[in-house]
Amino acid sequence: MPNYIEYQQSIATEFKAYENRVRNIIDGHHWGEDGRYKEIILINYLKRVLPQNVSVGTGFVKSNKGITNQIDIIIYDATFPMLFSEGDFVIVIPESVLGIIEVKSNINNGRSLEEYIKKANDNAYVICGEKDKSIFNGIFSYQCGLQQKTITKHIKQLDYSEILEKQHFNQIYSNRLKNCVNHIVCSSEVLLKLCVDTECDGGTNSRYNFYKMPEDLAVGYFISNLQESILIQANKKCSEKLPEGLRSFFYPLQEGKEPYCIEKIILRKKRK
Repeated sequence: MPNYIEYQQSIATEFKAYENRVRNIIDGHHWGEDGRYKEIILINYLKRVLPQNVSVGTGFVKSNKGITNQIDIIIYDATFPMLFSEGDFVIVIPESVLGIIEVKSNINNGRSLEEYIKKANDNAYVICGEKDKSIFNGIFSYQCGLQQKTITKHIKQLDYSEILEKQHFNQIYSNRLKNCVNHIVCSSEVLLKLCVDTECDGGTNSRYNFYKMPEDLAVGYFISNLQESILIQANKKCSEKLPEGLRSFFYPLQEGKEPYCIEKIILRKKRK
């Protein structure tokens, strides 16, 4: 029988090996280049595991609303024309974008975490506006020096008023919830996933589920969630249900990940 758990574990092990290899050579110097190399590691890995009609690069997305900040990783539909392309550097149109990822070496400051989330949400707004469009929006950090309570505190301090604001009175939830930061991985154990839910008693049940994953599976599950999101967006045959063979491969924990959810961080509007 295939051992999909060990396979998923090997993803984090592979990233860690590359990280240590570079760090051992540069010996604490040129940390900016160390960070750039980590983007390249993830880009190259995604090129191997995503569908062939999907491309991966770094650069900008330009829309009628303006242009994004530079995005570490852009996953886009390669059947759309690009505005500019040189190697992995691209400038693409919003209609082609399937996902974006910010890559960090180490999140060790709560304020920085807030800034990364705000930046990614701002980029998503340029890409999607208030359209009914879903994209994968992730933050991938190789390491994290923050404790659970610190991560929770700073996520709660963010103002979700604009993201939670519905565009029409008969909407179940805001379109912007579909493209704000929806996956965060901090090290090989910590995974946060946005769960969009209906409003209740004038509030919202939309939340970040905070998982402490067993057996170093956080990285593997982040990648699997990305693969599922891209596959559903890019392949109409999988738009309703992921094939069972892929589901067991992507998510090998028989009991699922929910037993490892240690906290639910509700998204709130700030009071005026």
